[in-house]
Amino acid sequence: MAGQGYTTLHKKYQVKECTMSTSEDSLTACLLWMVLCVSPVLGRVLKVPSEYPTIDAAIIAASDGDTILIARGTYEHTILTINKPLTLASDYLNTKDQIDIDETVIKATPASGEQWFALDSKDSRIVGLTILGNENHTLKITSPYSEVLHCSFIGGGDQLSFEGGGGRVAHCHFDGAGDDAVDADDSVSYIVEYCTFDNVKEDADETRLQPKSGPLTTHVFRYNTVFKAGQSGIQLVDYAGDSKRTFQVYGNLFLNCGGSGVSMMANEHSDENHEGSDMVENVIVYNNTFYGCDHGMTLSPKAIVLNNIFSNCLKGVGKGKYITSDNDKTFLDYCLFFKNQIDYDVGVAKGSNILKEDPKFEDTRTFELSQGSPAINSGTAKYAEVLKIPDGAYHGGAPDLGAKELERRP
Repeated sequence: MAGQGYTTLHKKYQVKECTMSTSEDSLTACLLWMVLCVSPVLGRVLKVPSEYPTIDAAIIAASDGDTILIARGTYEHTILTINKPLTLASDYLNTKDQIDIDETVIKATPASGEQWFALDSKDSRIVGLTILGNENHTLKITSPYSEVLHCSFIGGGDQLSFEGGGGRVAHCHFDGAGDDAVDADDSVSYIVEYCTFDNVKEDADETRLQPKSGPLTTHVFRYNTVFKAGQSGIQLVDYAGDSKRTFQVYGNLFLNCGGSGVSMMANEHSDENHEGSDMVENVIVYNNTFYGCDHGMTLSPKAIVLNNIFSNCLKGVGKGKYITSDNDKTFLDYCLFFKNQIDYDVGVAKGSNILKEDPKFEDTRTFELSQGSPAINSGTAKYAEVLKIPDGAYHGGAPDLGAKELERRP
């Protein structure tokens, strides 16, 4: 289930965005600090059903900072709203036992509408639950910061939606989304990390770049495995103007995406057409492995693409139709291409560190590199003011290419 067999990829990798505001730096630092943590229980613990017969009754009785601890069982809800800064959790919070996730189930009733489960309060979180959706959407996050940790999402349309909200989604398993696993409309800063996505009808993560006010926000998709998506691993859907967002995509495995591993779409259009985008937002895509996808990537004028492996795709990197000599600030370098029908389109701006060799994966299950792989030590730790991988975060004289840094040396 969630995160099994998927280890930390590039420990302590950091990205510095030269345009990031001071307030945004603080938020990003806070998010990074919580990478693998499940915070200790604070406040009172209210138990369902031994003390309160229903989750709703426990929410009404709870005070800010309390934890509602749910026993194993199936709990059906037509509407479930967390409107206080609470933790809603299975006993996984205490046991770290996968069985507590599997057997503590929150389920939509047939009468449930779209987004029947809501995190509406800042600092609310859910931990260690299985969430079964109906044919519509499932969980929505409207608060500026909430957490969803160690949960399994099964079925439903859009399984988790940032509806004007943000926060952290980590160590979750998404299976069988009828539309998108993660859908972000009007979102603010978020991190999606250490998650697995399988049997997604459209996109593992679809983020729309609707205009918003306020400071620049940072949107991070890292250390995830997308096993199968009908369209894209992560899709960025452009709207007119600058949405004041920046994107970081790194440490991911994009496998068997029917559209693109990373797709940039134009003019509010979300059906994959491989035409790329003229979006003005900064995007850095580094240290990912793309395997068996229709396209590894489609581009936008400000995309930076470094340290990736593109293998067994119909096309590794597609330029699209929006990049011209007047607006092109894209840069492709320190990447390896192998057994793609087309590695990259003519006219893609690239550096001199492009490899076309067998990456020598140990296998195509984990995509670990084998000893002697040409991808070892072939990346870059720094690029302008955009990328800075600190010393000690990789082995040898330079980072390896792809999602998996080889930890053992001869």
